[in-house]
Amino acid sequence: HQRIKSFFCDTCNVAVHQGCYGIDKVPSGNYFCRACTHFDIDKEFLAAERRRGPRTKPTRPHINCELCPRRHGAFVLVETPE
Repeated sequence: HQRIKSFFCDTCNVAVHQGCYGIDKVPSGNYFCRACTHFDIDKEFLAAERRRGPRTKPTRPHINCELCPRRHGAFVLVETPE
């Protein structure tokens, strides 16, 4: 029986399951969701951490799913076939 691990994004605090979100290897340090990585929010967080300054509130653009009514959560960018 494999234990399900959950991770919380260090910038936006969204929770994801390791298996559902496709995380192969458990991160040894900070964890950032795909949306925060895509919009470079992770870089803002790490820069603030390096200069030991206050962490800024995440400023990622509003994202919503085109297929369902969800407005927040752990989104995954998909490509549509041409």
